[in-house]
Amino acid sequence: MKYKVVFCGGYTIWSAGDDAPMAFMTSELRKRFGNEIEFIVLCRHPNPEFDNYYGVKTLQGLEYENKSLSMEKWMRGLNFEDDRHELERIAEEISTADLLILGAGNFITEVSLDLLRGHLAQFAVLTLIADICNTPCMLFGLSANRLKSKWTARATEWMLKRATYVTFRDMNAIENLRLSGVNIPDHEILPDAALGAPVAPSNRDLEILANENIDLNNKEVLAVSLRDLSWMSMQAEYENNLIYVINRWTAREDRVILFIPQCTYHVDEPRTDDRFIAKSLIAKVEHPDKCFHISRQYQGPDIECLYKQADATLATRLHGSVFSAKMGTPVVGLCYEDKVKGFFRQLGQQNFALPINTEPDKIIEKIEILLSNKEKIKKEIEQKTKELKSEITRYVDIACELIAPER
Repeated sequence: MKYKVVFCGGYTIWSAGDDAPMAFMTSELRKRFGNEIEFIVLCRHPNPEFDNYYGVKTLQGLEYENKSLSMEKWMRGLNFEDDRHELERIAEEISTADLLILGAGNFITEVSLDLLRGHLAQFAVLTLIADICNTPCMLFGLSANRLKSKWTARATEWMLKRATYVTFRDMNAIENLRLSGVNIPDHEILPDAALGAPVAPSNRDLEILANENIDLNNKEVLAVSLRDLSWMSMQAEYENNLIYVINRWTAREDRVILFIPQCTYHVDEPRTDDRFIAKSLIAKVEHPDKCFHISRQYQGPDIECLYKQADATLATRLHGSVFSAKMGTPVVGLCYEDKVKGFFRQLGQQNFALPINTEPDKIIEKIEILLSNKEKIKKEIEQKTKELKSEITRYVDIACELIAPER
C-alpha cells in the first residue's frame, strides 16, 4: 500500500512560481520513497496535462472554477444548494492521507474579510478536517501580510496552533503576524522551496526562443517580470514607471527587453495573465521592436530557464526574482508585498529590493549598478542560493517524519 500526500495551494492556474514548491516536494519525496508514494492535489482546475507533467492526480478543491460561480457564496461544499458529497469527497481524501501539505505561498492574507471565503479560510477548513481525521497537517513555506481584522488574526492563530508542523519562508511573515497580534507556536523559517524545484533540460531556453521566433541578436538583455496591480489602485503609476525604464533601456542600440510571464492564467479576465500586461505595455513604449515577449504557455521549469538569457532582471512577481537568482542572473525587485522584500533579505541583496512606487530613475540606477558589478553580484547570488538550497531539504525531512515516523 502506498503512502499518500495531499497538497493544496495555488496550483493549476499556470503560475510557475506557485507550482515550483510542489514540484520540489514531490520530486524529493519520490527520491525518499520511490514508488511507495502518491500525490493528490486539491485545486481549482483538475488538469490531465498538469497531472502528467508533475506525476500527481488533481481533484477539485474548495475553490470554484471561476469568479462568477463564486459570487455571493461561501467556498464550495458549504452552501445550501451545494452537493454535500463534494465536501465529503475532500474529507475522505484527507482522512486516507498520510500527510496534508498546505502551501507554499502567500495564503495568510486578507483577500476577503469573510470567515468562509478566501485563501486563509480554505486552509483553516482543511486544517480542521485534518485535525478531525488525525491526519498530520504541514503548513508549508507560508508568507503573511499584516492583518487588520481581529477575526482574520484569530483564524490564523487557531490554524497555526492546530497544524502539526508550521514552516514560514521568510522572517517578514513572522514580524507581520506578531504586529497583527497573532501568537505564533513553534515553527521553522526556511527559504523558498521553489529554489529546489527540478530544472529544465539544457538548452531548453534556446528551444523556447526559437519556438517563439525571438532573436535576441547578442544584445544586452533586461528580463522583465511584471504583473497586474490594479487591485492596489496603482496600476497607472506602476505602468508609467515601467514604460520610462523600458524607454531608457531600449534607447541604446545594443539593448533589448525580454518579458517573461510568471503567470499566464486568464479564466476570469486577461489582467491575471502577464502576457496581456506585457503586450499592453509594449504598445505604449518608444521602441516596441526591441521588446520581446513569450506568447505561449509553459510549465515552471521552462519559464525559469529563460532567465539565463538575461544580463539583469527587473521583477515585480516574487518568483521572477527567485527564478532569476536561481539562474544566476542579478535582479532588482519591486516589492509590492513584503514577501518580495523577505526573499531579498534572505538572498543578502536588500539594496536591490525597492518599494513598488520607487521613482523610475532610481530603478534605472540600481539596474546599472547591477550591470557594472555583474560578476561580483552573480558570484554572491550563486553562493547564497547554494546555501539556501541546502537549507530547504529540511522541508523534506519534516514531511518524511510526518508521513512515516517509524521509518
